[in-house]
Amino acid sequence: DAITFWAQNVNDDQAIKNISNALANKCPTAQRLLGTPNPQKIYGAVFSEDSCWYRCKVLQQTDNFHVSYIDYGNTEFVSRSALVELPGDLQAPCLAKKYKFWGFNVSTDQDSAHLQQGKAFLQNLIYGKKVRIQKKSVCFNGTILVQAFQGNLDIGEEVLKQTSVSVWSCALISLKLMFSHLSRMLHSVCVLLRLCSIQFKGEMLQWQKASPTPDSLFSVKKRIRSLRAQLRWKQVEEASLEEAEDIDLTEILKKKEEIAETRNILFQEIGQERKEYVRYMFQHLSVILILSFICSVILILSFICSSGGLVVKSLDRDMFDAEPMKELSGRRPLVCTEFQGQRVILKGYTVNEEAEARVLERTTQFHRTRTQLESQTDTGILPLLALFFGKSDPLAYVMVPYFPNGSLWAVQAAKPLTATESVKVMRGVARGLQALHSAGVTHASLNPNNVFVLHRHQGMVGDYDFIKTPVQRAMDSGMVAGSISLVAPELRQTQGTPPTPACDMYSYGCLLFWVKYLHVALSVDQPRSLYNTRWMALY
Repeated sequence: DAITFWAQNVNDDQAIKNISNALANKCPTAQRLLGTPNPQKIYGAVFSEDSCWYRCKVLQQTDNFHVSYIDYGNTEFVSRSALVELPGDLQAPCLAKKYKFWGFNVSTDQDSAHLQQGKAFLQNLIYGKKVRIQKKSVCFNGTILVQAFQGNLDIGEEVLKQTSVSVWSCALISLKLMFSHLSRMLHSVCVLLRLCSIQFKGEMLQWQKASPTPDSLFSVKKRIRSLRAQLRWKQVEEASLEEAEDIDLTEILKKKEEIAETRNILFQEIGQERKEYVRYMFQHLSVILILSFICSVILILSFICSSGGLVVKSLDRDMFDAEPMKELSGRRPLVCTEFQGQRVILKGYTVNEEAEARVLERTTQFHRTRTQLESQTDTGILPLLALFFGKSDPLAYVMVPYFPNGSLWAVQAAKPLTATESVKVMRGVARGLQALHSAGVTHASLNPNNVFVLHRHQGMVGDYDFIKTPVQRAMDSGMVAGSISLVAPELRQTQGTPPTPACDMYSYGCLLFWVKYLHVALSVDQPRSLYNTRWMALY
């Protein structure tokens, strides 16, 4: 793609020449590949473009062999006759490494026009040339995240700018063609145009005169990258001070204050970036709706805006001064930290591409349901503050507010709610469920640890596991309140039955019973009339 490249260390030039000479001498007479290739073993292969021998590994075998040339990074399909065995002296480690620009992401549409332009621009910029790199991190698959420079030119920034310019040029050209076509159809659709032509033509003419420029957004992103670099460097300095033989507590405290100040400024800039994305999206919304299929940069803006501002691309786990919450991390890693002056929890979800899409869809649906109720003083739904994806680890992080000992379970364990407090709290929970059900969402995970109580009079439905399906959530071992099962009978009787809003209301009724009769040792199998008390009072 446009942000990934392979490169060799300039100090390996002589080693590359030696390997090339050895391959040229040994491969023509070497033993041809027999049987099934070993994916860990290095072979020799004839590259189709220059008919020279290169070292490779076999990635996949079908009718032909998909090979990766380990000293250069390119791949192709070759026949069995093009592969030979190599002796031990040529089984040395590969000389090319895979690099990716740090802090950038691209569309997964490998065939999009702007992505191909970005790849071509990157190749013209660095192919066969010496570049200077600064290593930032290493991904689990071995890809090295770097900043790359030619002199003082930041190559990643240059590729991003070039890609964006070409995208908007493409959009403008397409828009002009579409406008021309609409003009020719004007006579046949005059009735329709009477309704919308004034606004529509005004927007078209405005976009004909000048394409939108993302300068303010680029400016914010540049400040964010600079602040991230400053933060990392100050953290390194702090670690050095703490590991020194003569510990200077004054200097350590001073450095901690500098880190906290830098982190706060960074989070402010990230908040501004979120506003810029949303502002930019809505400023050009009508044209974006028309052109969204043309350019993936518009899709990126749509992606961020469609999540209701929930996705924050510039956040990363290493920015936070986080404390592990071991007592709550049995199912997934949870850490407590501070963001923009508020104590929050980061919930980590291990994701691949498919799971990442599911997490995005489900968090967005949950978030949008709540934001549509923000005009109300009590929405009954826990707010999601942000969603971001790790840049150097396969994790998605969901940020929620931290309420110490705020779960219904913790409140009941410390000081049970009174009858009046119970009605107020459970009314809020009912309101949250009603909103979710109206949006077509079945919670399927309502339990005492997933209901939150504020000030002993406000109840909220918490978020659920965004990786699991509703069926998986409903049958989770945590769906209990004391000795009472919160799983609806129809789900227990037939495994795999999709839960419905009625199943949520069954869990709600059991919770209400548990709250009201906390100290009564009754099971859910007893007559339901016992826990109908105050049911109607909640509505």
